[in-house]
Amino acid sequence: MSRAGIVTVAGKPNAGKSTLLNRLVGEKLAITSPKPQSTRHRVVGLRTADDTQMVVLDTPGLLDPKDLLHEAMRGASLAAVRDADVIVYVVDANALNQGALRAWARSRVRAVSVDSNPGDEVDAGVTEQVSATDTERNTEAADESATERVDGEPDDRAAIADATGVPDAVIDASAAELALQGLSAELIDALRRARQPPDAPTVATPVAHATVRHGSAQAASKAAAASPGTVATRAGAETPAESPADALPWPTFLEAASLERAPRARVLTVLNKSDILPADIVSALQQLGPDVLTMSALTGDGIDPLVSAVTEQLPESPYLYPADEISTLPMRFFCAEFVRETALEQLGDELPHALACAIDEYREGSSPLYIRAVLYVERESQKAIVIGAGGQRIKQLGRAARVKIEQFVGEPVYLDLWVKVLANWRRKRGAVTRLGYGDPNANHPA
Repeated sequence: MSRAGIVTVAGKPNAGKSTLLNRLVGEKLAITSPKPQSTRHRVVGLRTADDTQMVVLDTPGLLDPKDLLHEAMRGASLAAVRDADVIVYVVDANALNQGALRAWARSRVRAVSVDSNPGDEVDAGVTEQVSATDTERNTEAADESATERVDGEPDDRAAIADATGVPDAVIDASAAELALQGLSAELIDALRRARQPPDAPTVATPVAHATVRHGSAQAASKAAAASPGTVATRAGAETPAESPADALPWPTFLEAASLERAPRARVLTVLNKSDILPADIVSALQQLGPDVLTMSALTGDGIDPLVSAVTEQLPESPYLYPADEISTLPMRFFCAEFVRETALEQLGDELPHALACAIDEYREGSSPLYIRAVLYVERESQKAIVIGAGGQRIKQLGRAARVKIEQFVGEPVYLDLWVKVLANWRRKRGAVTRLGYGDPNANHPA
């Protein structure tokens, strides 16, 4: 049975939502810009592949409104959240504190090392005894050799460090942290035995389905998931209080969207721009499975796991649109957006938010395709900037925009570009609605 549904891409401004839409669809439908708030509409893209159709909605960045345009943009975002079957919450990894992110990721790896029984957690200073199959006991020769040396030297951390190359401080780490160093389950167990004083009694606490990662940071122990194990803790050891590392290093979706209640759709959190993160942070995050996904919408890394996670959440359904379509929006919309994108590229430092574009005429069947577009600004001084000395700026802008439109529509285009003043249009309800941004006062509960 095929699957189909609405996938809303949401997040703060400049998180990479539009780039993700373009990557998922395989076509440039949403304009992109280093300037925040470049997306003002709900942009619809269709991805149809492998018996699944995703109706992907790119949305304006979630922000605190400062004018009627912002109100309309927020309304469009919340309407898309309300309509969603799945919400992809995009977080800009580049904007996060890397130290806090590293600490949080490692604390979460420790938490998920124990299969999700509430309260079962692997922490620093524990000894793990995990049942394993014969297959998982096959380790590399180097690990076996190191294990033998460790077993002969109980409670001598300096000797352990010399024998294994593992720093003294690491020996006190949790099994999950040791696994991130690429150590085998057997070597981890030997380190534990050598670290524990011989006269210290242990208290065994049953743990259901403990998971040990060994051999590499990417390999998970299947036997631990299949067989119950135990965690033995030195007598007298205190359970540490909740660490600041447990604090989520980015706002939750409810916080980002300023919502009072959770949306009905499943929210998948995606850390975008993860290609710029240090490798150890990415490796730790990738241990967390569907809880947190990492990707780069720009390079395409991590897109396949995201597509798989989204597909699993979509309902069984016939396709909602023909399989060969890539959007539900008219050509006029995209032509206006390409003109505005070009204006942002050339005038963004001077007029990033005062610009709007509308298509006054679109003559289908004409050759070349005739398009009359109007750029709106708020003041006469801004109009002079767009036109430039002797009209050179608007001519340059028009040529660049025409090339983009021709690539999109696949035919020659005559772009007739004008500039008009619509005073303070961002603060006028009628102007905001006229330019296609919707009703700023519309109520869109999530």
